Amino acid sequence: MSENSMTAEEKFIVDLQGYIVIQNVLDPDEVNELNRIIDQGDRQGRSSLWGKPFKKLIDHPRIFPYLLELMGPHVRLDHDYAIFMEQGTSRGRLHGGPDVVGDHWYKYRDGVIRNGLSVMTYALADVNEGNGGFACIPGSHKTNFLRSVPKEVRQFDRDPHYVKQPAMKAEDVLFSPRPWFTAPSLGPHRMNVDLSCTNIVLATRPGTLTTLISANTMI
Repeated sequence: MSENSMTAEEKFIVDLQGYIVIQNVLDPDEVNELNRIIDQGDRQGRSSLWGKPFKKLIDHPRIFPYLLELMGPHVRLDHDYAIFMEQGTSRGRLHGGPDVVGDHWYKYRDGVIRNGLSVMTYALADVNEGNGGFACIPGSHKTNFLRSVPKEVRQFDRDPHYVKQPAMKAEDVLFSPRPWFTAPSLGPHRMNVDLSCTNIVLATRPGTLTTLISANTMI
């Protein structure tokens, strides 16, 4: 990918499955520094306020071109947080959906993708398929049958073939331009192995959109 745009194949992947795993965004020293700050801190509040290394994640040069490509020239940080998981724990459920929330939308026209919310999930730990953690329904950003997803699937009481848990390395970022239930839908699977998993989640919008929990941070 050039410094200014996504590749045609990356656009295809995003439009097909609703997310893309961007590899090696961070180097090992950056991952170690972020995890050190987390281990020594109180893990309270917005992750973007935990120091300069976390603020740098907002407009990281490897990620920023994706934001501009999918949301236009003016983008802003809407909200951010961290998800901490240990073996045997679970967090959240599959939720949201195409146009369920008025400004959580995904549109395509004449070769241009636009969306009302893009989410960057920094892994900070290696997670293989089947380990547990972040889960999603690929392609659900364009479904017309959202309400047909059974309650037991949304709550992870049943694990059908169409729910996926993408594998990620500690240095990777899962980038998702989505309407909130789209692929991926936030809902970490139960952790099945003896490891700790920390995800730093940064949600970005076009500069003209906001939510009630927004700090209105412009990029």
